[in-house]
Amino acid sequence: MIRKRSEMEKNFPETRKKHPETEKNSQKTRKKHPETKKNSRKTRKKYPETGKKHLTKKKEFPTAVKEFQIYSRLLGKRILKRPLFLLVLLLLPAAVLFLQNCKTGEDSLVRVALYSPEQGLSSPSEKLIEEMLSLSNASISFFRCQSEKELIHAIAKDGAACGYILPAQLDEKIQRYAKDRTPFLRTIRSRGEISTKIVDEIVLGKIYQSFSYYLLSDFLKKQTGTEPDEEELSATFQTYQNDELLFTFEYIDGTGNTILNDKNSNYMMLPVRGIISVFVLLAAMAGAVLWYTDSKRGILAGLPRRGQYFFQFLSLFLPALFSGIAGLITLKIAGLYIKTTIELPAMLGLIFCCCALVHLLRKLFRKREFFLASIPVFIIGSLILCPVFLSVETFFPKLALINRIFPAACYLNSLYGAPQFGFMFLYCAACLILADILSRLTSILWPER
Repeated sequence: MIRKRSEMEKNFPETRKKHPETEKNSQKTRKKHPETKKNSRKTRKKYPETGKKHLTKKKEFPTAVKEFQIYSRLLGKRILKRPLFLLVLLLLPAAVLFLQNCKTGEDSLVRVALYSPEQGLSSPSEKLIEEMLSLSNASISFFRCQSEKELIHAIAKDGAACGYILPAQLDEKIQRYAKDRTPFLRTIRSRGEISTKIVDEIVLGKIYQSFSYYLLSDFLKKQTGTEPDEEELSATFQTYQNDELLFTFEYIDGTGNTILNDKNSNYMMLPVRGIISVFVLLAAMAGAVLWYTDSKRGILAGLPRRGQYFFQFLSLFLPALFSGIAGLITLKIAGLYIKTTIELPAMLGLIFCCCALVHLLRKLFRKREFFLASIPVFIIGSLILCPVFLSVETFFPKLALINRIFPAACYLNSLYGAPQFGFMFLYCAACLILADILSRLTSILWPER
């Protein structure tokens, strides 16, 4: 029970009589350390609230945000301390720099042979060949042959995609073609070549400049019944003539494709973006393998339930995030970086799609061995079915639905096709819902897990 103040005051003298040494000790302490009293008074003046009683608060647990930051920091350090992972991250920019420097000026994706029996520099065929040679770039290169046999040998043995034999008296042949459509151009192709369709457009676009003049002259003759004045017609035609290519090439979304016009372009950089998307998926799968190993060792058993959820998410998200950052740096080095407002949302969508897919596979395959067996299936499927090196759906339209299960297809289509960000969101939601259903079924069928 609490005693009253008056009783405590009565007992105070008795306490002093029983223990007189306490008062002496306090007096000695004051003499030895007189500054303590002054300091206490100053402290009370500066901080008057210290003299007040404070209610003791209960010890609070870290919030969810703090826990998330702690797990992110610990798991991020753990991942970045692995030399193999850092080596793979640096491999992408290093490979791009190597590919940029290993290409020589003579290399090209498509090589085209040209030949004309007319050897005079003033002949129309030779002028056309000179124009075609000036159009050579990193994608398509034209070269001259001295004979028809040399042209055939270049296609059969030296790797040329196709060859064009321009006839003698080219202007007369074009003029005759404008009247009665008599063929005059011979083409020799390598079997199975698809890229020669673009070369046809370039060659025919150059021939069309002369053909359109004779076509206009023949049209005016039929309309008026008299021969048009050649000088006036030629001057008028030269005024409106355009030296650019008749056909232009662009991507599906309408943006210009300058690879045929840029002489410094490197066709070896074209699959870099698709390889980066596959690399992000591989990094997320590597994080899942790490989670399988930790789960088998019992490391996750000591964590609270919320910590286990954070660890499951971060084990997939952090490797994919680091790979995505390395991918953006690689795109910048390769010169393929479009805009930040386009690249960042697309890369984040790719990261979340990869994490959602790997999370679904992790719930689908209870054993680590089965998950490891699925990795080459999805990596090879992404490289073949998605437009990384070649758009397979162009030749097999039915495969367009199959490649939608790969995050790489969603990422690439979001950049060069119709906007796919809504589809990316639905993709993530569908994977997470299926993963939750599988988790509930697993807990019912195998309750010991």
